[in-house]
Amino acid sequence: MALILNIDTSTKSTSVALSEHGYLIELIEEHEVVSHASKLTPFIKAIFDKTTKNISDLDAVAINIGPGSYTGLRIGLSVAKGLCYTLEIPLIAFSGLEAMLFEAKRLYASENKLYVAAMNSRKNEIYAAFFNASTNTFIKPKPIVLDQDFLNNYKNDEIFMTGTGLEKIKLLNLDANIVFNENLIFSAKNMVQLSEKHFLSDTFADLAYVEPEYLKPFMTTTN
Repeated sequence: MALILNIDTSTKSTSVALSEHGYLIELIEEHEVVSHASKLTPFIKAIFDKTTKNISDLDAVAINIGPGSYTGLRIGLSVAKGLCYTLEIPLIAFSGLEAMLFEAKRLYASENKLYVAAMNSRKNEIYAAFFNASTNTFIKPKPIVLDQDFLNNYKNDEIFMTGTGLEKIKLLNLDANIVFNENLIFSAKNMVQLSEKHFLSDTFADLAYVEPEYLKPFMTTTN
């Protein structure tokens, strides 16, 4: 059991959640196009101002390392590393897509479901991670080009799908048993259960070597 600061800067949102023993204590987030650099550290200060906890009480910091916004991921990880170095506490690092899957199967449990967490990428692409409840198989996040064969291997499964990539997937009108769920979002509050699990199993990142998981190389556009 631990006091953990959870940070998510993978999207346009800046999100910070304080959790203890796997329960959310306080959440501060803004879901607008903002500068993560200008919002993140004030949010962290504010979250401790709103509680009886001190930053020195932290047992660990958890960070969503991607995929997502290149700039956002770098800023979030830099702040998380700085806190861990300063406080001499461990860093917990995992994909936001994995956190979404963990929450989805916790809240919407079924032995026969395929869980899919999807994040928008470029054009007709998404980033996605899968968890097959019937085989207890986790497929790590990867970039996927959307087409009619997207879910061919799972046509006989009940599919639970969440994330920011849903609109693109809906446009395919796939012949599959899909339940689209928009209740789960990329937020530090949805990291709480998974970060506690990592802490209890001593699953920590190497502060010196952990990097954002972009999954695809950075690309610039030209006129």
